[in-house]
This record gives sequence, structure tokens and C-alpha cells, in this order.
Amino acid sequence: MRFGPAAAAVLLLAGCASGSGPATAPSAASAPPVARRPPVPAPPAPARARVASAPPRISLPAAPISLPPLPPPDQCGAYELQWLVGRPRTDIPIPVQPNRRRVVCDSCPRTLDFRETRQTIEYDADTGRVTKVGCG
Repeated sequence: MRFGPAAAAVLLLAGCASGSGPATAPSAASAPPVARRPPVPAPPAPARARVASAPPRISLPAAPISLPPLPPPDQCGAYELQWLVGRPRTDIPIPVQPNRRRVVCDSCPRTLDFRETRQTIEYDADTGRVTKVGCG
């Protein structure tokens, strides 16, 4: 069995204390302080080489993917004002061309002429909220 130097010193001191003669154990106060070295950090592990891998395979569906339909083209620009639906009628912006916009309530009388270049913004008479934006 092999002992380190510190273990051999402890065994040597223990053998001396157990011999014949007066047993005098060295006190902890009179013992010289043991200088301890801080632990040495391990060297960093070598960096692993990155292995280039093939990109993941993507399986395509057998049928072609259908996209949602585009909004129908409008002549009046009502598609750009769809954000008004559900908002109060006071949020309706002032038009650049007032003759191309009509703001009506849902229960109010209105003309039945259809002009595809005119914006029609309809709101609820009770709540004042915009319910529909379209051309007409």
C-alpha cells in the first residue's frame, strides 16, 4: 500500500506518541499553521470540432397548398378602412374627397343608388360603433 507524504507524517507522529514515556500530544494552538493552497482549476476541455450536418428533410404534401383568397378589389378603398369596424364613429377620419364617402346609421333612411367609387360606412344608431365598411 502506498501513502502520500501527509499520511506518512501522521502515522509517524502517531507512532511516536504511543511509545514509552510521557504522552504529550501537541496542542492545536502550538502547532504551526498548515498552509493550504487553493485548488488548481482544471484546464478547459478542448473545443470540439463542429460537424456539418445535412439540413433536415422536409416532406411536402401531395396536394398543392391553397392560400387564402385575396380580398376582392374595390373601387372605393373600403378595404383600407376595415380597421374601423367595432370602433366608435368618432374615429372615422375626415375624407380627402367628401363626395366619395357616405356615413349612415343602420336604421336611418338612405338613398338606394349604388356607386362603386363611394365608400359607405355604416354604424349602429344605439351604440355609435361602426358595423360595416363597404362600397356603394
